[in-house]
Amino acid sequence: MTLPLETLYKPERMANLTSTQVGTIGEYLVASILGGFGVEITRADASSYDLLALIGDRPIRIDVKTTATDSPRRGFWVGKGKTGNTRPFGGSGCDLFALVCLEDHAIFFDTCAKHAGKKIISLSRANHQNKDSYDSWLTSLEELLPK
Repeated sequence: MTLPLETLYKPERMANLTSTQVGTIGEYLVASILGGFGVEITRADASSYDLLALIGDRPIRIDVKTTATDSPRRGFWVGKGKTGNTRPFGGSGCDLFALVCLEDHAIFFDTCAKHAGKKIISLSRANHQNKDSYDSWLTSLEELLPK
């Protein structure tokens, strides 16, 4: 029996989750999607990335950024530091960002290097929802891996 999406996901069920819990759910969602793409994936306990994908013999470090809410404007914090003296993302430490919205299951992959010097990656709801996660995965890998 297949359940409709509105019975599987209800935002009020996640209302009391901490940001750490939301992030962990996003990591597992991305890992399962990448596994479905046929990618060997493992969760990492590293400070600058969350998942490690193996493409051939090349490790790809993925930093997952997750929001729980389907808001019109989605901001994904990539800056360093949580309070006080925050600084922009330096462009190293990860290879790809996976930008995730739990409420609508939108996932977009992009290379980390593109976002050096930023504190936030901002996407509109429509732009995020209309991105095909598999296409963005392939595009990011083409940009990242030498031919």
